[in-house]
Amino acid sequence: MNFFKGLKATISSLGKLWKIEKKRDTEINQNPTEEELKDNKKGKQSIVLMIVSIVVYLVAFVLVASSWQVNVGLGILVLILVLMFTPTIQIKAINLAKQQRKINGKGTISLILANVLPTLTLVIGVLFFALGGMHIFF
Repeated sequence: MNFFKGLKATISSLGKLWKIEKKRDTEINQNPTEEELKDNKKGKQSIVLMIVSIVVYLVAFVLVASSWQVNVGLGILVLILVLMFTPTIQIKAINLAKQQRKINGKGTISLILANVLPTLTLVIGVLFFALGGMHIFF
């Protein structure tokens, strides 16, 4: 019985911490400095990382396609390795855009672009493989 009481207390405390973190994430900085209000530094960094993320996805796509041509097993192995490492740049771009939104409320466009464009690139790559483009073009 003590185990279940401790488990219930842990779950309730985690729920409270989650609510506090969610509230903190949605708040906009109430007392920004003048420099922070004028500056959109993290938003610009987010856009740069978004472009880098798209390029990395395209390079990874070519790498997987070329290794797939050599050997299917090698292609699957490279695909697994690529999918483990390539999303980190997109996640960093999204986090920078969220931080900019926290600072001064700007960065909505960079947040939307950082979410949509690299994901769209990834979806196009998956559809290229799924719909047989691999056999047509390579």
